[in-house]
Amino acid sequence: MTIDELKQILKVPAKKIVCTTQTYSAGDWEKYTIEDEAGRYLPFLLQRQSAKRCRIIASPEGKKTIPYEIIQEALDSGDSVLVFEHYGCGECGVQQELVPPVMKQPNLSRALLWMGKTLMGEWCSDYLLAMEFIRTQFP
Repeated sequence: MTIDELKQILKVPAKKIVCTTQTYSAGDWEKYTIEDEAGRYLPFLLQRQSAKRCRIIASPEGKKTIPYEIIQEALDSGDSVLVFEHYGCGECGVQQELVPPVMKQPNLSRALLWMGKTLMGEWCSDYLLAMEFIRTQFP
């Protein structure tokens, strides 16, 4: 199976970044918000380091649930670290009080199918946007 075939199966939309805004810096972390062609916003936290590589980290339950050890290991490597929340997660998701966590992803996935999309496709697209952000903003 080729990458293009997998993108077709997952219904990965081809998206481009149309706007990047740095909203603040807190210590070593910089916060950016990007907007894609569909008008969706993704929040990024970036810590730049001297290495020419960047590790991209996300979690289905949002960045607050990423274990500290994973972030620290990435930072200790000397690589830059980008932490973000993809579609339906954390800042880009629904309020936890309204939907129990065990129902959140299945309900979101089912709703996307009604619109001809897949949750995995949306997440893949978000990772591709994160890679585009790194490549274009910090070559």
